[in-house]
Amino acid sequence: MTAYNPKDIENMYVKKLNMQPISKKGDSHGWFELQIQGLPTITTKLATNHNNDIGDELISRMSRQLKITPKIFRGLMDCHIQKEQYIMIVCSNNN
Repeated sequence: MTAYNPKDIENMYVKKLNMQPISKKGDSHGWFELQIQGLPTITTKLATNHNNDIGDELISRMSRQLKITPKIFRGLMDCHIQKEQYIMIVCSNNN
């Protein structure tokens, strides 16, 4: 499957999902969180080493952190899924 540049994933987090960057002392990863009303805060991390593309294994882990499947994650990255759809999916999975 397609691998993604970490900078592109970071842009998706910040620009598409409006996730907020947060810092965790002593951690070399970039952390992001999203608050959706009525749900626990969604938190995910991203390697700050932007030299290597991110493949299936890490996409699977980040998808779990975002409460979605890798297919939905790829849809967000490839612009087939928008923030509103993501929120609907997360809310329906939480019930």
